[in-house]
Amino acid sequence: MNERLQGLADERFVTAFYGVLDRRTRVMTYANAGHPYPMRFVARTGAVQELSVPGFMLGIVPGEQYREKTIQLEPGDRLCFFTDGLVEARNEVGEGYGTDRLQRAFARHGSCTADVLTERLLADQRAFRGDQKLSDDVTLVVGEVSREE
Repeated sequence: MNERLQGLADERFVTAFYGVLDRRTRVMTYANAGHPYPMRFVARTGAVQELSVPGFMLGIVPGEQYREKTIQLEPGDRLCFFTDGLVEARNEVGEGYGTDRLQRAFARHGSCTADVLTERLLADQRAFRGDQKLSDDVTLVVGEVSREE
């Protein structure tokens, strides 16, 4: 994919996060190409972890070898995937929402169902920015690791 995107568009880029989850073992292997790091809510402890693995955006560096990481998920864990528009939203004084605020909101509401958690994270960001319009699109996907095999 990286090689196919080389030189297609000046000053344009593509970010991507790619993960493969083995639902039986709950092991997820993932790689990142310049995308905001997804987050994991650890149900057992209430901790929030970034799924961090560095990588350049697609189409930028010829021959880039993207590293993979593997994580063992647990029943009840939540995963939060989002675009940069969510964390780059600004309030009336120009302050950015940021990943720290998102992490705190994720920790506060992480034990909610995926649907409720999604709504609460979006509501937290909306409350922060008030009447300020978004300057970028926002995508947020929250998933829950099943307690069943």
